[in-house]
Amino acid sequence: MISDIEYSIESNPNDFNDDKMRFKINNVDERIQISFVNSIRRTIEESMEAYNLSDIDIKENDTIFHDDLLIQRLNLFPINYNKVLQHKSENITIKLDIENKKDYPIVVKSKDLKFYENDKEIDNLISYENIILVQNISPGQKIQLVCQLHKDFSNVHAAYKHTCKNLYHFEIDENLVNTKIKEENITDEKEIVHYKMNNHLYKKTKLGLPETYIYELESNGVISVKESLKIAIEELILKIESIVSISETDKLKKSLDNPLITIFELENETHTIGNLLSQYCSMNKLLEGCTYLVPHPLDNILLVKFNFIEEKNNTNENCILILKETCDELIKLYKEFLGHF
Repeated sequence: MISDIEYSIESNPNDFNDDKMRFKINNVDERIQISFVNSIRRTIEESMEAYNLSDIDIKENDTIFHDDLLIQRLNLFPINYNKVLQHKSENITIKLDIENKKDYPIVVKSKDLKFYENDKEIDNLISYENIILVQNISPGQKIQLVCQLHKDFSNVHAAYKHTCKNLYHFEIDENLVNTKIKEENITDEKEIVHYKMNNHLYKKTKLGLPETYIYELESNGVISVKESLKIAIEELILKIESIVSISETDKLKKSLDNPLITIFELENETHTIGNLLSQYCSMNKLLEGCTYLVPHPLDNILLVKFNFIEEKNNTNENCILILKETCDELIKLYKEFLGHF
């Protein structure tokens, strides 16, 4: 399934060691729908836990920089997730107490913040020691503040995201591109570049699926991309496993408008699971197709609609069987994927 894994990691003795990864997902056997790859990307974007500096109480600030600017910049300082886990985060307090006693302007950096657990100083948990908070602090000026650590998910704010690059694309079919360029008689170099950028002609399987996905990840100081990838896959496996158990409850309801349709209701799920189930369930031979709907973003309800070919097959037993077979296949694929890392 996975090939051409390229992995690199920096070596900085005082900073977080950022890593990046690039690999190919081979789909010659046509088992990998776009929703499968996209579910990994979206889970990393939506469901990763991280910490940031919050509840910032600025005691004193007579610099030219407004309090709101200091708060905004502090909110975005990356916190080393694994280092935080070595402590009780609720007992950690962060302080900054700077007064410029020099005869020239100074710069305030992330290394100037002091971390305390129950009033005992601990290592600085910010991933990079030389992030500039503010500069040109004039002689005699002060900044004094206190803040805490707050944990949340990556869909809440960019400060909680694990990656600065998390994307996939399809492998371009260079032979097809060159053939098209010749057919359209494009000779100007700039026009050729423009054509390649605007016509993503990628390698396809017989069913029209991408033949090869290229996935790229790059960390941003919170946690390594290897760990992010593993956490995301394990999270998806847990979600899919829970769907099988939920399907055996009263979450299945017949449509009042169409005797061919049964609706499966899921709570607290997003388009990630909706796309995944709709694409993979649609491959079942009893179904005309499977779609999903999020009726309202504030209701946290996902509706998955099974549209059967024949009314006689539209039973709860068949719906549960389709869900179970689909979920078993997805879990198998995710575990196979995870086995490469």
